[in-house]
Amino acid sequence: MGIGILQQLTGINTLLQFNTVIFNQSGLSGGASAVLGSVTIGAVNFVVTIIGLALIDRVGRRPLLILGTAGATVALAFLALLHLLTAPSVFQGYATLIGVIVFIIFYAIGPGIVVWLAISEVLPLAIRAKGMAIALFANSLVSAALAAVFMDLVSVAGYAGAFGLLAVAAFLYLLIALFPLPETKGRKLEDIESHFLGEPRG
Repeated sequence: MGIGILQQLTGINTLLQFNTVIFNQSGLSGGASAVLGSVTIGAVNFVVTIIGLALIDRVGRRPLLILGTAGATVALAFLALLHLLTAPSVFQGYATLIGVIVFIIFYAIGPGIVVWLAISEVLPLAIRAKGMAIALFANSLVSAALAAVFMDLVSVAGYAGAFGLLAVAAFLYLLIALFPLPETKGRKLEDIESHFLGEPRG
């Protein structure tokens, strides 16, 4: 539930949905520039996801999730500080584009590919189907709720406050990846379940 919800609280779907608006309001002059930025983000997301899929069984789930959430936290914190310390301008617009691209790179190589595999592997067999359904429902609900309130949040707290809150969520996601989440690469589902039950495997 935690990683399913926090995946959306990093703002991934919201940033993909509103990136053209964000770039325009940040000072990326001209609608064409903002749209080009949006297309670039989509292309980067696609390419890095392919790379992540090639790495997940070699590097492991946990290292990729730690790398991805750490990078996403730094990128979102950069965006928050950028909008706190600078006014909308060409500089802020292009810096925002760079920050969002960096966020997408780390998201795509970490949370974007790891989350559902990790959830399916750590849930006990007895509740796996129901657990996946609940996690998916929570993920979708949070995604819709965040998209519905994001621009209202921006109007109240500004982009600095909005990106700051997303950075906090990404940091909480990092803490889960660092501590309770086990590495499941190359392990049988029975071994993973025994790990949580504290049962030794012969």
